[in-house]
Amino acid sequence: MKELMKKYNKMVVGCSIVIIAIVVGIITINAVSNNKKLILKNEVFYVEYGNIATTNIREYLDTSSLDKDTKKDILDHAVLNIDIGNELDKAFPMIGEYEGSISYKDATVKFKIIVQDTVAPTLIDFKPYQFTYVDVVPNYAEIYIASDLSGDVVVEINDSNINYTTIGSYEATVTATDVYDNVFSIKITVVVSEPVLEVKQKDYTLTVDDTVTLEVTIKGKEEKATFTSSDSNIVTVDENGNIVAINQGSTTIIVTANGKEETANITVNAKPVTNTNTSSGGSSSSGANSSNTSNSNSNNNSSSNTDSGGTPSNTCTYSYTPIDEKFFASEAEMKEYFTNTYGPKGTKEYHGYGGSIDSCGRYYIDSMY
Repeated sequence: MKELMKKYNKMVVGCSIVIIAIVVGIITINAVSNNKKLILKNEVFYVEYGNIATTNIREYLDTSSLDKDTKKDILDHAVLNIDIGNELDKAFPMIGEYEGSISYKDATVKFKIIVQDTVAPTLIDFKPYQFTYVDVVPNYAEIYIASDLSGDVVVEINDSNINYTTIGSYEATVTATDVYDNVFSIKITVVVSEPVLEVKQKDYTLTVDDTVTLEVTIKGKEEKATFTSSDSNIVTVDENGNIVAINQGSTTIIVTANGKEETANITVNAKPVTNTNTSSGGSSSSGANSSNTSNSNSNNNSSSNTDSGGTPSNTCTYSYTPIDEKFFASEAEMKEYFTNTYGPKGTKEYHGYGGSIDSCGRYYIDSMY
């Protein structure tokens, strides 16, 4: 009996082993079969920096050899797993190597995703031409600015073929390189021109004490001009081109910058003479006391003169010595005397006169010009 039980147990164990083997074999066969259905397009997939890895399983699997039903079942039930996250403060992953896998039933295939930067920097607001002046090297660092997702970009200018001391058209190269050694390079044209110095207004007519500022355009190495007056007794000029008219006459302002010279002609006239007219209510001048024919005497002169009718008058006081010691009853009479004696109808041809009224109300000419 015991022998029989031993044989029975051995048979059970043997059968179990066989069954297990069969099951394992079946599973293995199925797994192998399923693995054969999961065919990757590539072992490594590349993602350009700034983009995200696709979650479309069709982009990873090659289903061209599968029948329609198997293909549909895999695409519907396969699970894609990508161990990848975004870079800090960005909506895309950082550069590096990541693991990915696709599982379908009891089969799994693995692959790699590599995020890389292969795109060269770009120049912002690129300018193919650059214009400058003799002895002026453009500030290329401010002109050519590059942009790249990686952040740091080095921009270099090869201007070894340019002679900045000579007018002409030259070729230079702008190169932008990012941290992953992606390079963008392009040629530009640099035109070196003669410096510019222009005086906006060439001729000025001023009056004594007038002021004016010369407007100049300067393009070149020197950004400020030098101003010089040919005759500072007539006009003065400061370092900013501010002119002050001092005396009557004509002179020239010389403007220099970057080896160029321009001039501005200045004519200064005397201040206009204001004529004074008199009235019974007081005294006013019909002309400024310029080039007077008689110097003024001290105030409060007094005399016992006769009036215009020859009648002796009381003692009157006046501020200036009357021309010809003549007194008039009215302004019109005084004007007529001047016109007939000294003016256009006279022989001396004076242009005007100054008139006053004495304490007795008499008109008299105190100066002529």
